Amino acid sequence: MKREQRKKTTTTSTVWRPKTTEDDKVQSLSLYDFNVVEGKTTVMMKNIPNKICLRNLLKVLDNHCSLENEKTQNQNLSEPISEYDFVYLPMDFRSGFNLGYAFVNFTSGNAAVKFYHCFHKLKWENIGFSACTKICEVSKARIQGKERLVNHFQRSWFKCYTDEYLPTVFNPPRNGVNSTSTLSFVGQRRVPG
Repeated sequence: MKREQRKKTTTTSTVWRPKTTEDDKVQSLSLYDFNVVEGKTTVMMKNIPNKICLRNLLKVLDNHCSLENEKTQNQNLSEPISEYDFVYLPMDFRSGFNLGYAFVNFTSGNAAVKFYHCFHKLKWENIGFSACTKICEVSKARIQGKERLVNHFQRSWFKCYTDEYLPTVFNPPRNGVNSTSTLSFVGQRRVPG
């Protein structure tokens, strides 16, 4: 009997658990952490289903912005509209699947907060990806703002055959209704050799 108890105690103490760090505290967001005054407009989405391509992600973002802007109009609110002007969905250039995360810059902190509240802890199956059991996580990105994102990726090289894998800037910003923005790509393509 004592031997069994020792085994249980030993196995319990060897279970790995991540340590809580200051970074973990920063990543858990609230409306106050992610507010308009701070100017936090760039989010990092995690746990994106790997088969989603840029076009699919843009449809998800456009739909979200469209719904949020419709709510604002229906309630006669004078809040800024939900729109985004930068998206980067890193891809595995060999398989053609995404790496499970993306960066999205909204044009206002208010739009970023609305996105956070809609998508953080959302099951992908609830928005039409029925074969996916992943749950979306949204956090503040380390690099904030379109200009800083463009500067960061401007000199980067990407091994790929298509511009669709590069960070993308939209002008004018996309808002769900206006999805006819001019695309410009950031970074340099280097054909894999």
